[in-house]
Amino acid sequence: MKRFVLLIFLCLAMAGCSTKAQLVPQTESGKTIMADSFAISSVEDRSGYAFESAEENFSLAEAMRTALNKALTKEHLERADSEYVLVTTIVSYSPGNAFKRWLLPGAGATELKTETAIMDREGTVLATVPVERSIAAGGGYTVGAWMYVFDDVAEATVDVLKTVVRQDVAVK
Repeated sequence: MKRFVLLIFLCLAMAGCSTKAQLVPQTESGKTIMADSFAISSVEDRSGYAFESAEENFSLAEAMRTALNKALTKEHLERADSEYVLVTTIVSYSPGNAFKRWLLPGAGATELKTETAIMDREGTVLATVPVERSIAAGGGYTVGAWMYVFDDVAEATVDVLKTVVRQDVAVK
């Protein structure tokens, strides 16, 4: 019986987090991406989320910009004068609740969904990188997920951007 309970717990713990990220070429642009770096143009929050208390109130857009800059810099992909710019939109955000996740996996999930457009300097969207991150299970070790989810999403975005750099992706 103890092994069964342990097996169930491990399955829930491993299935409690998910990240989806991909490159979506914009075929109508007719251009290719041959990037060696990116510049962050803007980050916009369209989630509509508002914190209840003033001490928790911080800018979701600024948190995402900071995380994205950190992830790009770590991979040596950030350059202010790059010919490719990133425009990131926070589509949805929910801070979740670690205690609720501990009581019932799936309840109190921390979620962040973004879409990053890869654009040339003329403003043509060459591709987009939608990323969804959900932390749906766990307890004490997921405390603070409402903040570190930005780092997770930024790293997933940069992982996709690295494939563009390494392979010179044609978006025709």
